[in-house]
Amino acid sequence: MEGFDIEENVGPSYYIMKRIADRKLFYVKQIHYVGLSIKEKELTVDRINMVLQIRNPKMIKYHHCIVDSDNGDIYIPTDYYGETLHRRINQYKDTGKQFSEEEIWQIITSISLCLYELHHNEPNTSYHGGLHSDSIFFDENGDIKISGLSFEPFISSIETPQQRDIYDLGVLIYIIATLSKTDRGNRIFEHKIAHLSTELKEFVLKATNPNPSLRFEVRDILEIRDVAVFVLEEKIRIAREENEMKTRRVITLESEIALREKKLEAAGIQIKEKQ
Repeated sequence: MEGFDIEENVGPSYYIMKRIADRKLFYVKQIHYVGLSIKEKELTVDRINMVLQIRNPKMIKYHHCIVDSDNGDIYIPTDYYGETLHRRINQYKDTGKQFSEEEIWQIITSISLCLYELHHNEPNTSYHGGLHSDSIFFDENGDIKISGLSFEPFISSIETPQQRDIYDLGVLIYIIATLSKTDRGNRIFEHKIAHLSTELKEFVLKATNPNPSLRFEVRDILEIRDVAVFVLEEKIRIAREENEMKTRRVITLESEIALREKKLEAAGIQIKEKQ
């Protein structure tokens, strides 16, 4: 991609790239459109346009796509954060540390809030399609950022893409809780989560239910007690940040007004006080 250097290949058609102009890192998705049917190209373009319009504080920002018409590729850069959930899982494995249930519920909450916006993005509902530990990032404050949305058309006769997202979330939480790979059909599946609280164990089992119609809908997840508490805390935090921002704006305006008044007084211009 012109203007960028590849730093690392982190998965099929995913790269960490450095922009030559300012040395800033980006997480970049490559889409090869040569050979796609007209319908597939239309679906891909619609998907890209939808993703570029997403404005969610939990979602990594997607920038305008770059088209390489010579090679038939589309590149979609996103903001880059160094630490992924995958890397943290490996760190915990190496040190023998376990994720606390509080950490796990926080992860469930952050991902579910993103899925809610995608699944209820009226009038065109959407989906993530690529939930895995490499698509979950942590920013400098330790807050979760979601990336890795799939740009491939979803094809399945047994489940909807939204139901698949819930299954992928359940699998991800199983991996976090057990620090091991999942095999839903294996008899040791439930044995490995036996140490979890009843609520978290039930979450994993329902989210990964082989019958898609018996899985959660994302709004059901947001009503789970442990999740609802974090959602409320998140709303309070956002409200505080907005109030602080408004306060800073008022202080800035007051300072600007005071400075202008001094300049007018220095110029011999009297300011009439409002009655």
